[in-house]
Amino acid sequence: MLFAVFELQSGSCLVILCESRTLLIFKKMADADEQLRNIVKWRARLNVNHPIRLGDAVKQLVEQRISPRQESFESIAGLWRELLPAELHRHCKIAGMSGGRLKVLVDSPLYANELRWCSSELLEQIKKQCPQARIEKIQFVVG
Repeated sequence: MLFAVFELQSGSCLVILCESRTLLIFKKMADADEQLRNIVKWRARLNVNHPIRLGDAVKQLVEQRISPRQESFESIAGLWRELLPAELHRHCKIAGMSGGRLKVLVDSPLYANELRWCSSELLEQIKKQCPQARIEKIQFVVG
């Protein structure tokens, strides 16, 4: 029996909390019938006789998926503050990381261009000092 189903904010995955004390994370598929078939196949292989508490499921989700991303984000944010001069740092902030891309919001096109000019050096230092983040590109967005 399914316990709860959540769609992640990005819309790219479904998180399914089951009675078997496991979390299922499915990439969102175009066809809902295909998703259902995959869930039924997966459920047939499980022994689902053990109830799970919601708190345990959330703890498992945080430990396995959220905490590693948060640690990576914190290390990048700290390094970003160290690498940039205070004048530049006041005009930008890290908006997010996904797919090997670091997204940085900049408050003016002037500062965005200045950051783009030094982006290769910034990227080199990020790769060197935070390899676990797997950043391959820095995107500067004026906003």
